[in-house]
Amino acid sequence: MNNLEQVAEEATKKFPHYRTYAKCQSQAFMKGILTFFAGFAGSYLAQEFVRKRRLIGGIDRKVILLSSLLIGAAGSYATTRHETKNCQEMWLVLEDKYTNLTPGGGRLKQVSETESESER
Repeated sequence: MNNLEQVAEEATKKFPHYRTYAKCQSQAFMKGILTFFAGFAGSYLAQEFVRKRRLIGGIDRKVILLSSLLIGAAGSYATTRHETKNCQEMWLVLEDKYTNLTPGGGRLKQVSETESESER
C-alpha cells in the first residue's frame, strides 16, 4: 500500500491535478459498475414479467439471463467509456494542454508562437 502512495505522490509532483483525475476515474468506474447492475436487473425483471404474463411464449431462463448480462455489460461499457473520456478531457484542460477553443495542435502552435515572440 505504501508503494502505491509513493507512486501517487510522484505523479502529483509531475502533474498537479493528478488526484482530481484519479477521483474522476474512480467515479467513472463506479458509475459503470452501477450501470451494469441496473441494466441487468431492469432487463431481467422486464423479461421475467413478459415470460410470466406469457406475452411472448417459450422464453428460456438461460436466454433471459444471457441477454440481461449482455444488456448490462453493453450499458456499463458505454457509460464507463463516456465518463473516462470526460475525465481525460477535464485533466487536459486542468493541466492546460488544450481546451475546446484550442484543441491539441492549436495549443502547441500558440505556445511556439508565444516563445518565438518572447525571443525577439
